[in-house]
Amino acid sequence: MLNLICYEESGNKYTPPYYTVVRVLRYILIFSSLTALASCATGNSIPAYFADRESVYPSDKYISAEGSGNSPEEARESALTQISLYFDTSVQTSRSLIADYQETEINGFYSSRESRSIQEKAEIKSEAQFFCVQFTSAIKSGKEYYVVAFIDREQAYRTFKEKIDVNTIILENLLPIAGDVKNPFNSIPAGKNGKAIADMTLGLIKNIQVVSEKSGDDYSKAKQLASLMQKAYRESWDNADISVHVVGDWNNTVRNTLSELVEQHGFTVSHSDDASVLYAEIESNRSKNAAGIFLTPSIVIKAKTPDGKTVFSYTKKFEREGAPEDYEDVAWRKSFSKIESDLRDSFASDFSKRFGTGAAR
Repeated sequence: MLNLICYEESGNKYTPPYYTVVRVLRYILIFSSLTALASCATGNSIPAYFADRESVYPSDKYISAEGSGNSPEEARESALTQISLYFDTSVQTSRSLIADYQETEINGFYSSRESRSIQEKAEIKSEAQFFCVQFTSAIKSGKEYYVVAFIDREQAYRTFKEKIDVNTIILENLLPIAGDVKNPFNSIPAGKNGKAIADMTLGLIKNIQVVSEKSGDDYSKAKQLASLMQKAYRESWDNADISVHVVGDWNNTVRNTLSELVEQHGFTVSHSDDASVLYAEIESNRSKNAAGIFLTPSIVIKAKTPDGKTVFSYTKKFEREGAPEDYEDVAWRKSFSKIESDLRDSFASDFSKRFGTGAAR
């Protein structure tokens, strides 16, 4: 409550003039109005499009859904989940599809300028991009936030069509490489990228058929290329025969480790001279002084095609290890133990990023 009784400096009470009371009451009214506006700003009143979405987002032009949650992020996630039901899929499934698609790299198959342009046009970084979803601002009512997710059918149609057309071009260029099953070090990376693009293309075709019923659209070529790419990727792993050749090994440590690792990734170790080869060369850099024998090893690993072209390489230098001269084997064992650990960790990770695993087919 505001106290309208004022005091003079002497402390004697008096009755304020009429205009003072009016002015103070005016301040009270202004304060009350601002408080009410602030209350509306936090969302105590819900916009009309929540009560009647059809009037704002008519179903012939939009796909829309409402979401709610304890935060704006939760509300958007909820709305996105509802939108995904229109496409007969789930947010989790679309996220997996997008994750694989984001890892694709086509730089090795086009010039840098072409690949940059094509990659930008094909880019999809989020579920919202995958479904062409937009969101209203989050509105709070009580303890919950509310959001409307909506898709502009015409805009989504144009976006989906452009990405399908771009992906079709990429699949056409990758398919011959992915289909060269006698050359797994090339066919598998091309197939790995191609399969992610094929899966995304089929998803986009499904999406475009939901948002638009335009007659005359024919996606048979894109579907056929996507199917052929998925098949080529499976066949590239079925024929993933490589040989392992090592120079400068000690007790077959590196050869056995590499053979085990590539087999875990889905390759078959072959002894054929015509096979692609994983070639490793170790430089031990042995030295001797009064303290004993010392090794400062380094390793270079190259994945080579049957025609000798290197398509993947890995290099690592290691710290010096030593032992008394009478126990030289200890120095070798410690050095190659470090090499083996690195192969199982860093090399295996790089190799997997490049080629994936046969389990993914």
